[in-house]
Amino acid sequence: MNKKLKITLAVAINLVVIGVLVFVIAMSVLGWDFTKLDSTEYTAKNYAVGDNVEVKRVELNVDTFPIDIVRGDAVTLDYYEASNSEVTVACENGVLKVREKYNWSPFETGMFNIGRSSRKYKLTLTDGIDVVNVKGVNGDLQLDGMTFAELNFNSTNGDLRLVDCTVETLTVDCTNATVSLKNSELGTVTVDGLNADAEMIGCTGGSVSIDSTNLDVAVMGSSFGDVAIDGTNSDVVVTDAVIDILTIDGTNGGYILKNITVNALTLRATNLDARIEIAGRATDYTVNTHGRDLPANRVGVTDKLIELSGTNNDVVLLFSEN
Repeated sequence: MNKKLKITLAVAINLVVIGVLVFVIAMSVLGWDFTKLDSTEYTAKNYAVGDNVEVKRVELNVDTFPIDIVRGDAVTLDYYEASNSEVTVACENGVLKVREKYNWSPFETGMFNIGRSSRKYKLTLTDGIDVVNVKGVNGDLQLDGMTFAELNFNSTNGDLRLVDCTVETLTVDCTNATVSLKNSELGTVTVDGLNADAEMIGCTGGSVSIDSTNLDVAVMGSSFGDVAIDGTNSDVVVTDAVIDILTIDGTNGGYILKNITVNALTLRATNLDARIEIAGRATDYTVNTHGRDLPANRVGVTDKLIELSGTNNDVVLLFSEN
């Protein structure tokens, strides 16, 4: 699916969801209890992996229930079976697979499944799991001090929080994504969505790619090989960071870069509003600009490079050593 079609579908889905929410909220104010319209039967279940079973991979695919993932001493799943879903949970050859398949029918199962919002799938994971793949509508992943070779998160509404984690490959593909990465060692990070709110604080890593229509990104006290940020409406703050190659691209760009060490910096936007404070000597950098009201072009004494491009520009470029 191409990006344009993906955005169109996401906008349409969001409009429908907003309409339903407005209706539900309005009628709730009038005293309606929508949970009574949910005719689904729910049964609480628990699944625990045996003590002698080593789980190396998790495949979690949930159509309708919210998802929580936390760290614990044993691999367990607290979940619900529903009269209008088929749920399978199994662990074979070190792979834990969880699948909830929703059987939607407005005449047999009803139009409302509001009861699901308070019945989360809670997956508890231990150390030593290599790959975790999570797919669902509403996901909340909060992981502390864990190590993964690969973590993939695909959700409509996704909230991912990693603290003191080590992840070689992290992929987040969510329509509405909230991503918080703190004090973590990261290899390759990819974030893709319609609305993305991402922060990386005290992290180290290789490559970071963030692509979203509406972006709010903060990178603080972190060190990366290369960072590429691409959005239509982008607010980006990078402070006290060491980045070899930093590229920020957008239509409406508000960029604040403070005390950054960088070898190659590229900023582009149709409407470019930027304040740039480089930790380094001005004479080291070649500056290439394309557009009006931008700093003057010049040739530096090293291979360090700054490229600025925009149509409507308000840019300040400063160096700690002139």
